[in-house]
Amino acid sequence: MDLSLTSIRDYMKGEESSVQTVDAFLKVMNPIHEAYQKQWYLNIANYMGNQYLSLDPTGSFRVPRAPSWRVRLVINKILPIARTIMAKLREQEPRMYSAPMSDEEADVEAAKLATKGAQSIYYSNDTQDSIDDIAAWQVLCGNGFSFTLYNEKAGTEITEVAKDATGQIILDPITGEPTTTKFKTGDVLIDIASPFEVVPDFSTTSWNEQQAMVRKKVRSIAYIKTRYGKDVKPEGINNEFIYDIKIANMASLSGRNTDITNTIKDSAIVKEMWSM
Repeated sequence: MDLSLTSIRDYMKGEESSVQTVDAFLKVMNPIHEAYQKQWYLNIANYMGNQYLSLDPTGSFRVPRAPSWRVRLVINKILPIARTIMAKLREQEPRMYSAPMSDEEADVEAAKLATKGAQSIYYSNDTQDSIDDIAAWQVLCGNGFSFTLYNEKAGTEITEVAKDATGQIILDPITGEPTTTKFKTGDVLIDIASPFEVVPDFSTTSWNEQQAMVRKKVRSIAYIKTRYGKDVKPEGINNEFIYDIKIANMASLSGRNTDITNTIKDSAIVKEMWSM
């Protein structure tokens, strides 16, 4: 089946499986995403002072050979300018307000509590640390992504007396004592994703018109088992998914891309799709 930016939405509305839908979406969007990645890598290289790095005809980053008499002096003015912009973004604080659903006192009080809760989450240490990361991605690559998730295994542990469906306390058959269950209260998780991981719907430039988004992330087999309860086999990881190692390589004058296929073992690629 031939796919294009205009047909991908009709395909997503069909009866295909979720795996087929994700693969079809990436088949169309990946080439566009990879084209943007080259510019992002070049931006990061310039930020780090490796400003002679360029793309060769094969699509790899290299530092072209120069005559022996040429002096390659680098005065990195990009770094302080980018740091200044990051600091200004970091200082901007959003105004948080939760609107009540009605004028009733219960809804008004609930809105006040929601506002306080949002402010508490924003000013927590985890959120403040994540703001630094997303500001850096925004300045260097033009965009960054923040995923607000709920971690049911975080928070305070609570021990509660176990009860059956009728509300009766369940007793231990041996000791006769009430049995207990333990659970976590859960907590909000702020997960920052770089633009290298997220493939949006490039058929539109408006966020409100986005039909879907896919996040590609390398995860360990143990993480996948814990997070999703699935047993999967390790797979080979190519350089496309390890953007941080490629960035580290660009910090050197060689600009070579280290083959990390055998470096990361017991890992697989998790593809998560959000459909609007």
